[in-house]
Amino acid sequence: MTQQAFKVAAVQAAPAFLDLEGSVEKAVSLIDDAGAQGVKLIALPETWIPGYPWWIWLGAPAWGMQNVAEEDAAGDGAEAAFV
Repeated sequence: MTQQAFKVAAVQAAPAFLDLEGSVEKAVSLIDDAGAQGVKLIALPETWIPGYPWWIWLGAPAWGMQNVAEEDAAGDGAEAAFV
């Protein structure tokens, strides 16, 4: 078995916070930029789309997540397929 080296990248950038369309566009742009530099694997942070809802821990999580759900991308949705 031969192993081949390849370039990886980890994203350290802010999303378009609570903006599904803007975050998807930014993710695609970052992926395109990384690909142009020879990157074969890129990792985005967990909850990057739509952004980490830091305020959910200020009260009941269900209350805090009500705004996030509106801008979240479904794993099998059009936005996920686009990315």
